[in-house]
Amino acid sequence: MGTRGTVVPFSSSAYMASIVQAISVAKASGCDHLVLTTGGRSEKYAMGLLQDLPEEAFIEMGDFVGFSLKQCKRQGIKKVSLVGMMGKFSKVAQGVMMVHSKSAPVDFGFLSEIAQSVGADDDLVLEIKNANTASQVGDMMSAINNFDFFNKLCESCCHSAINQVKGGIEMETAIYSLKGQLLGRAVGIESID
Repeated sequence: MGTRGTVVPFSSSAYMASIVQAISVAKASGCDHLVLTTGGRSEKYAMGLLQDLPEEAFIEMGDFVGFSLKQCKRQGIKKVSLVGMMGKFSKVAQGVMMVHSKSAPVDFGFLSEIAQSVGADDDLVLEIKNANTASQVGDMMSAINNFDFFNKLCESCCHSAINQVKGGIEMETAIYSLKGQLLGRAVGIESID
């Protein structure tokens, strides 16, 4: 089920085959910078952010982050931008590459450590540890205008992605709110620091 509440039935193998095909088409069209999004809404936000890229450069990867990244590397894509929202990208940041809600829980301890590292006070860090959803954590950090939190989360996504493919791809990540506000971004990351 996507953020619009629409259930679209598909088989995992068919979805993965469509990702491979989309990357092949983009590569054949001369794209060496692809944008992988988690769904239709994040794709729309990505198209607004990266307006200079052709339509075929935007690919909905759904929950298949690791698979999509490996396909990009296999097909020789030089640069990948990940665009999505708090829930799925809080998982990518901690190294989870299959981000379906049933695949792995959000690690609120991990999110609280990032918040603490960017200056969140002890009370907020405790609130984050006890949060129910990653989106709730995003709301907490937005409410205090601590966008360093989102930028650091984006950097962690890039590092996890580079680790997944063993290097060789330049990574970017952008995290949006459900309403389309750009919360954080990391660009030009090519190695794990």
